[in-house]
Amino acid sequence: MTEVYNRLGFDVEIRYLPGYRMFRTANNGDVDGVLFSVADIETSYPNLIPIPTPVFSSQMCAFTKEKSIIINNWDSLQNYQIGYVRGFSLVEKRIENMRTEALDEQENMMRMLASGRIDVAVDTFLTGVFTIQKLGLQGIKATHPPLEYFSSFHYLHKKHADMIPKVEQMLSNMEKEGAIQAIRNRVIKKMLDEK
Repeated sequence: MTEVYNRLGFDVEIRYLPGYRMFRTANNGDVDGVLFSVADIETSYPNLIPIPTPVFSSQMCAFTKEKSIIINNWDSLQNYQIGYVRGFSLVEKRIENMRTEALDEQENMMRMLASGRIDVAVDTFLTGVFTIQKLGLQGIKATHPPLEYFSSFHYLHKKHADMIPKVEQMLSNMEKEGAIQAIRNRVIKKMLDEK
C-alpha cells in the first residue's frame, strides 16, 4: 500500500494498533484507514469503505506441537484449547463457543503453544512461520490442509471516499503489471529469511 500511495503522490505513515483499537480508531476517523483486513468489517465499522481489489490472499492455519493432534477443519478444533490473536474477526467467528485463549500478539501465542499452555495456535501461515522462526521454537508445525483461504482488503475512512476510485485503479494496475505479486514475494522472502 505504501507503493500505491507513493505512485499517487502521497507519503504514508503506518502505525500498529491492537485489533479492536485499530478498527475503532479508523472508524472514528482518527486515522485515515486500515492497512488491510478481512472482508466485511464494514458491517461492524460502517465508516470504513473497502477497496475492492484484494491486497493479498492468505491461508489460515492451525499450528500444533503434539503429533497426536489431527486438525483438518474448523470443527476439528473443538476438543482443544485454542490460542488466537484478539481482534482477528474471521478467527473469532469460526471458534466461537470453543475453549479459547485470546492474546494480544503472535509471539505470546507461540510461546504458550511451545510450553504446552495451549494445544493449538490459529494464525496465518506466513505470520505463524515467521514468528516460530523469529523465536527459534522447535517442533511446531502448521497442519495441512489450511483451515481456510481468505483475502485481505485495504479500507479507507469515508472522509476519503473521493480517493477510493484512484486507489482502486492503482491497485488494479499494479496487480495487472505484476507489481503486487513482486512485492508480496519480496516481503515473504524477507519474512522467512529473518530470524
